[in-house]
Amino acid sequence: MQHRIVIVILLAVAASSRIAAACDDDNRSQTMLSPGILLGIGGGDPQHHAGFLLGGELSVFRLSSESDCSNGAPSTSLGIPSATWVGGYLDGDYDFGNHSGRVTLGPEVGWELFGIDGGLAVQRGDNRTNVGLAVRPVITFGYVQLFARYEYFAGVGARGEVGALLKWPMSPPEPRHRRGA
Repeated sequence: MQHRIVIVILLAVAASSRIAAACDDDNRSQTMLSPGILLGIGGGDPQHHAGFLLGGELSVFRLSSESDCSNGAPSTSLGIPSATWVGGYLDGDYDFGNHSGRVTLGPEVGWELFGIDGGLAVQRGDNRTNVGLAVRPVITFGYVQLFARYEYFAGVGARGEVGALLKWPMSPPEPRHRRGA
């Protein structure tokens, strides 16, 4: 039952991503690259204690402001400029409590301070590899994102993580053009 809930949430994230992407028609949105450090606590495995998490993340996303995309609709943010983002992420972390490494990959979407990402999760530990799904809501405060992640691995069960991402959003480098081309 729990894995069905995760699948429904992931489908909702993917559908929201498509709706938010439709806002890019005026070319005033911006592509961003955001590497970061993941710090947290993970647990849920009854055979191991909760453990410290250390890892990294990379996001690539389109950032659009409300003024670019509102089509004249009244603001829902009380006059405060709002932003939406839609893209994808890849992260990896090591859990020092159960001595396992994890990689997750999937879409991400957000509005103002709130976002959600999720997708495929692969965990390696105890000489075996487990495949599952992950969902992670986030609250963004500039360079810091607070998160709570739920993961479900087939044959193993559910686990959770809470923590922070320290992010450095930047515009990707412009492609260089060859002379004479």
